[in-house]
Amino acid sequence: MKLPEKKQRWVYHAEALPQTAGEGVTRRVLAYTDGLMCVENTFEKGAVGALHHHPHTQITYVVSGAFDFTVDGVTHPVPAPFTVIATENPVGAAGTQMLPQSQLDRFTVCVVMGYPDTEAEMQMLAGRGQRTLLEQVHPVANQADLLAMQKEVAGVFIHELMYRYIVDLAQASRKDPRLALGLSPRASLALAGMARAAAYLAGRDFVAPQDVTAVFADVARHRLVLADQAKAGGETMDVVIDDLLRTVPRPRPEKADRHGR
Repeated sequence: MKLPEKKQRWVYHAEALPQTAGEGVTRRVLAYTDGLMCVENTFEKGAVGALHHHPHTQITYVVSGAFDFTVDGVTHPVPAPFTVIATENPVGAAGTQMLPQSQLDRFTVCVVMGYPDTEAEMQMLAGRGQRTLLEQVHPVANQADLLAMQKEVAGVFIHELMYRYIVDLAQASRKDPRLALGLSPRASLALAGMARAAAYLAGRDFVAPQDVTAVFADVARHRLVLADQAKAGGETMDVVIDDLLRTVPRPRPEKADRHGR
């Protein structure tokens, strides 16, 4: 094992040498270039990381536990679980700064809300929408419930055939001439995680092909980039996604269960 050199882009986790980064803090540098740095930090309970800065944009997420971030002198507690939700205008970006693909890739899914139906839009016009409906919203689960469900989802079984199906979809997107950018390995990880969640919500303890196809569009649409020629030819992302699901062979259902029969 060796420390990553600046010219390296990625190293495997097992090959990244742990480094001491302060009392009770260790880190593994998984990627390092002039414009990108990917680091896994592990903090013992109560450990504090030294204040520092980076020349590039920094995105941080907490895998487990709780954490406090201090940015520009303001401390922000980040409990577990912690979710970032961002809104996006589907048409036009004037006056805004577009997120680079490296940051978009870190959002697990992109859900298209669409327009409200006729009745809902009429209620909005009549002033019976926002505040009235907000008062009717009540929690259906607490923090402990959500953490318990996340643990159960992580235990949902994925057969090797399903892993192959996920990888086949990702590789097909990388080879599609209509796409300037296909799905990354991070997208494959997100697809597997979302498929587990879909199976869990369906009441199963194993992932079936329909779980992958059910979440594929939400996982893929913000990560894929249409090539200029495809845009000029009138191609749409929805058509490309549908074609990927249609052309990549699905495992037979009987081979996707927990026992691989």
